[in-house]
Amino acid sequence: MEQLPPIDEPSENDTEDPSNNLLGCGLASYASILAFIFLVGVAGIVGSTWSLLNSPQNTYAGLTEGSEVRVWQLAPLRQAGVIEMLEVPAAWHDESVRLDATSACAMMDDRIVKVENQQGHTLYYTEMESIQGVETDNGGYTVTAVGSDTSIVCRFRYDEGGPRLYRQLLTEQGKAQAHRVPTAPNPTETAPTVP
Repeated sequence: MEQLPPIDEPSENDTEDPSNNLLGCGLASYASILAFIFLVGVAGIVGSTWSLLNSPQNTYAGLTEGSEVRVWQLAPLRQAGVIEMLEVPAAWHDESVRLDATSACAMMDDRIVKVENQQGHTLYYTEMESIQGVETDNGGYTVTAVGSDTSIVCRFRYDEGGPRLYRQLLTEQGKAQAHRVPTAPNPTETAPTVP
């Protein structure tokens, strides 16, 4: 009888078998796949962070339609008492430096309102005597609505819609003057006679 080699000792045929050389490939390929997924994830995080830091912030402070204004932006106007809780302006402009709505103008249905230094100002369209729109030296625009006892000044930086507010105020002033009820004549005055 032929004696078989012990199990622990490799035989000559074992070293020639190609499958013996691939025993570590399963673990290496699994580790490679995990490393690839990890690197893709790190690259995604780095790319997202870079995009977030380099993206332009929402710094538009132009004339905005009232339905587009956020609730917190109207809070200073409400706290100053120039608009009611449920009122929404037709147009709104934030002229504060930090764009925190602490200085803002708003066109309502029947008036223009402004808050500045926590003080509210109101001017009804029917009380407007004149409206002035002036381009400033730095390319901005200033709209001034003048009444008999108050005036409201709205300041715009370049390309924020100052001329558009000026045109809208002219339109509202024209509508208000067209709807004014003429005053009754004084009965003590004599009417001119027609020959």
